[in-house]
Amino acid sequence: MHRLLMIFLLTMVISGEALASEAPVHNWITGMGGPAAMRIAKDEIDKTTFPKYFRKLEPMVRSDQYAQKYADHWFVEFRSQPILNMPSVLVVVEKKSGKVILVKDEYWPDAQPELDWVFN
Repeated sequence: MHRLLMIFLLTMVISGEALASEAPVHNWITGMGGPAAMRIAKDEIDKTTFPKYFRKLEPMVRSDQYAQKYADHWFVEFRSQPILNMPSVLVVVEKKSGKVILVKDEYWPDAQPELDWVFN
């Protein structure tokens, strides 16, 4: 009986660790962190019909003064190489809920660094 209980508990711990490593980390008091927002944004990009090029880009979280103005949201960018002169993709994720607010392709961050347009 003890062996069955130990096997069951060990299986639950291993399964829980596997799920935790794949699921976004979410703190219900402070909201989710940047890495979790990047995973959510990456999943959202994978669902789109955007060119595969964007799906291969590494996401980055904006932390400039424009993003800090909206502290309840993560602004995750998928930027192309500057030499390619291609637009970026912006994914806006609500920190508390993890809900994707906006997915914007044809985003030129250098030409439009402020983020007020997202909420207007």
